[in-house]
Amino acid sequence: IMVFAIVPVHVSARTSQPTSIKTSNLYASGIYTLKALQIDGFHAHLSLFPNFAHPVLKFTEVTIRGLQLSHPINGNVTLTIVASGDVTATGVAIKTSLLKDLQTALGSFTNKADLLILVAGGTVKHLVMKHVTLKIDTYLNVATLFIPGLNISIS
Repeated sequence: IMVFAIVPVHVSARTSQPTSIKTSNLYASGIYTLKALQIDGFHAHLSLFPNFAHPVLKFTEVTIRGLQLSHPINGNVTLTIVASGDVTATGVAIKTSLLKDLQTALGSFTNKADLLILVAGGTVKHLVMKHVTLKIDTYLNVATLFIPGLNISIS
Protein backbone atom coordinates (compact mmCIF):
# COMPACT_ATOMS: atom_id res chain seq x y z
CA ILE A 1 0.00 0.00 0.00
CA MET A 2 1.39 3.36 -1.04
CA VAL A 3 0.32 6.50 0.79
CA PHE A 4 0.92 9.95 -0.66
CA ALA A 5 0.49 13.19 1.19
CA ILE A 6 -0.51 16.17 -0.89
CA VAL A 7 1.20 19.11 0.73
CA PRO A 8 0.75 22.33 -1.21
CA VAL A 9 3.33 24.99 -0.43
CA HIS A 10 2.42 28.59 -1.22
CA VAL A 11 5.21 31.18 -1.10
CA SER A 12 6.84 33.85 -3.20
CA ALA A 13 10.34 33.00 -4.29
CA ARG A 14 13.06 35.32 -5.52
CA THR A 15 16.65 34.57 -6.37
CA SER A 16 19.38 36.81 -7.68
CA GLN A 17 21.77 33.88 -7.96
CA PRO A 18 22.01 31.91 -11.21
CA THR A 19 19.56 29.02 -11.16
CA SER A 20 19.76 25.93 -13.30
CA ILE A 21 17.47 22.97 -13.72
CA LYS A 22 19.26 20.22 -15.63
CA THR A 23 16.73 17.50 -16.20
CA SER A 24 19.32 14.71 -16.48
CA ASN A 25 20.85 15.53 -13.07
CA LEU A 26 17.62 15.66 -11.10
CA TYR A 27 16.32 12.83 -8.97
CA ALA A 28 13.15 13.07 -11.01
CA SER A 29 14.98 13.25 -14.33
CA GLY A 30 13.27 13.21 -17.69
CA ILE A 31 10.89 15.50 -19.48
CA TYR A 32 9.29 18.45 -17.71
CA THR A 33 6.27 20.20 -19.22
CA LEU A 34 6.09 23.98 -19.00
CA LYS A 35 2.63 25.41 -19.66
CA ALA A 36 1.79 29.10 -19.74
CA LEU A 37 -1.09 31.29 -20.75
CA GLN A 38 1.38 33.75 -22.22
CA ILE A 39 5.12 34.25 -22.47
CA ASP A 40 6.50 37.70 -23.25
CA GLY A 41 10.18 37.31 -24.08
CA PHE A 42 12.61 40.09 -24.90
CA HIS A 43 15.59 39.80 -27.24
CA ALA A 44 14.75 36.18 -28.07
CA HIS A 45 17.43 34.24 -29.92
CA LEU A 46 17.60 30.60 -30.99
CA SER A 47 21.09 29.04 -30.94
CA LEU A 48 21.11 26.12 -33.35
CA PHE A 49 24.81 25.29 -32.94
CA PRO A 50 26.65 23.17 -31.95
CA ASN A 51 23.69 20.73 -31.93
CA PHE A 52 20.88 21.52 -34.38
CA ALA A 53 18.68 18.77 -32.88
CA HIS A 54 18.88 20.41 -29.40
CA PRO A 55 18.71 24.20 -29.91
CA VAL A 56 18.84 26.71 -27.06
CA LEU A 57 16.14 29.39 -26.89
CA LYS A 58 17.48 32.43 -25.03
CA PHE A 59 15.79 35.54 -23.65
CA THR A 60 17.43 38.50 -21.91
CA GLU A 61 14.19 38.96 -19.98
CA VAL A 62 10.88 37.10 -19.80
CA THR A 63 7.46 37.43 -18.14
CA ILE A 64 5.34 34.30 -17.87
CA ARG A 65 1.63 34.48 -17.09
CA GLY A 66 -0.11 31.36 -15.82
CA LEU A 67 3.04 29.30 -15.23
CA GLN A 68 2.68 25.58 -14.56
CA LEU A 69 5.69 23.27 -14.56
CA SER A 70 4.94 19.57 -14.16
CA HIS A 71 6.81 16.28 -14.15
CA PRO A 72 5.54 12.71 -13.82
CA ILE A 73 7.47 11.08 -10.98
CA ASN A 74 6.27 7.50 -10.80
CA GLY A 75 3.28 5.91 -12.48
CA ASN A 76 0.39 8.30 -11.99
CA VAL A 77 2.17 10.61 -9.50
CA THR A 78 3.02 14.12 -10.74
CA LEU A 79 5.06 16.96 -9.27
CA THR A 80 3.45 20.30 -10.18
CA ILE A 81 4.75 23.83 -9.63
CA VAL A 82 2.29 26.69 -10.22
CA ALA A 83 2.69 30.46 -9.85
CA SER A 84 -0.36 32.56 -9.01
CA GLY A 85 1.27 35.76 -10.27
CA ASP A 86 3.41 36.80 -13.21
CA VAL A 87 6.81 35.09 -13.16
CA THR A 88 9.74 37.27 -14.22
CA ALA A 89 13.24 36.13 -15.07
CA THR A 90 16.41 37.37 -16.74
CA GLY A 91 19.13 35.50 -18.59
CA VAL A 92 16.83 32.63 -19.59
CA ALA A 93 18.08 29.67 -21.65
CA ILE A 94 15.91 26.66 -22.50
CA LYS A 95 17.49 23.67 -24.24
CA THR A 96 15.18 20.98 -25.57
CA SER A 97 14.72 18.69 -28.56
CA LEU A 98 13.75 20.62 -31.67
CA LEU A 99 11.28 18.14 -33.10
CA LYS A 100 9.35 17.68 -29.85
CA ASP A 101 8.06 21.24 -29.87
CA LEU A 102 8.09 22.50 -33.44
CA GLN A 103 4.34 22.04 -33.85
CA THR A 104 3.66 23.58 -30.42
CA ALA A 105 5.87 26.57 -31.22
CA LEU A 106 4.10 27.18 -34.51
CA GLY A 107 0.77 27.16 -32.71
CA SER A 108 1.79 29.44 -29.84
CA PHE A 109 3.67 32.22 -31.66
CA THR A 110 1.35 35.20 -32.11
CA ASN A 111 3.51 36.36 -35.03
CA LYS A 112 4.47 33.35 -37.17
CA ALA A 113 7.25 35.40 -38.83
CA ASP A 114 9.07 35.45 -35.47
CA LEU A 115 9.73 31.72 -35.74
CA LEU A 116 11.31 32.22 -39.17
CA ILE A 117 13.50 35.02 -37.80
CA LEU A 118 14.67 32.79 -34.95
CA VAL A 119 15.40 29.79 -37.19
CA ALA A 120 17.39 32.06 -39.54
CA GLY A 121 19.62 33.07 -36.60
CA GLY A 122 18.04 36.43 -35.94
CA THR A 123 16.89 38.05 -32.72
CA VAL A 124 13.26 38.95 -32.01
CA LYS A 125 13.02 42.11 -29.89
CA HIS A 126 9.65 41.16 -28.32
CA LEU A 127 8.44 37.58 -28.74
CA VAL A 128 4.88 36.79 -27.64
CA MET A 129 3.68 33.21 -27.26
CA LYS A 130 0.17 32.29 -26.10
CA HIS A 131 -1.22 29.01 -24.74
CA VAL A 132 2.26 27.51 -24.58
CA THR A 133 3.10 23.87 -23.89
CA LEU A 134 6.84 23.29 -23.99
CA LYS A 135 8.58 19.98 -23.25
CA ILE A 136 11.92 20.60 -21.54
CA ASP A 137 14.15 17.53 -21.82
CA THR A 138 17.64 19.02 -21.31
CA TYR A 139 17.76 22.19 -19.18
CA LEU A 140 16.24 25.49 -18.10
CA ASN A 141 18.74 28.11 -16.85
CA VAL A 142 17.96 31.56 -15.44
CA ALA A 143 20.16 34.35 -14.05
CA THR A 144 17.42 35.86 -11.85
CA LEU A 145 13.96 34.57 -11.07
CA PHE A 146 10.87 35.87 -9.26
CA ILE A 147 7.94 33.47 -8.74
CA PRO A 148 5.05 35.09 -6.86
CA GLY A 149 2.57 32.74 -5.21
CA LEU A 150 4.66 29.61 -5.72
CA ASN A 151 2.58 26.47 -5.13
CA ILE A 152 4.22 23.02 -5.16
CA SER A 153 2.15 19.85 -5.03
CA ILE A 154 2.55 16.13 -5.52
CA SER A 155 -0.57 14.27 -6.57
